[in-house]
Amino acid sequence: MRSAATGPHFDFRFDDSELSGIDAAGGDLVLRFAAAHVERVDLLAPEPRQPGYAKQLRIVLGGASWSGPEQDCIGRIAQGSLILDGVHCKTIALPLEHGGAVRLELDFNNRSRLAVTARSISIGFSGDPAFAESYAC
Repeated sequence: MRSAATGPHFDFRFDDSELSGIDAAGGDLVLRFAAAHVERVDLLAPEPRQPGYAKQLRIVLGGASWSGPEQDCIGRIAQGSLILDGVHCKTIALPLEHGGAVRLELDFNNRSRLAVTARSISIGFSGDPAFAESYAC
């Protein structure tokens, strides 16, 4: 569990995030996000929870097997489900490292579905998250 002393962090949700690409290599599956739906959490700030979006989020699923048309599994995510060792995770405190049973299901607005089972998962930013309350033009 995190405390205020650990400073600000992000909580991630799949719904309303946007996946920009999927890479498969050596039994691993890497999901790259154009915009990740997050909440910036800083318990010492006047507004301790600030919803918005972050860039450069990456999910690496180790020892993964999956079903779903990779080429269609991009774009806005309608809903997602992450289960770690049988426990459903609605929001995910970042970064996350987990070794154990992983089940990930993503339903996209274009009606595509990606279902993944894996032996490990790592979720974090590959660079500056560039947090913004909205990416709307």
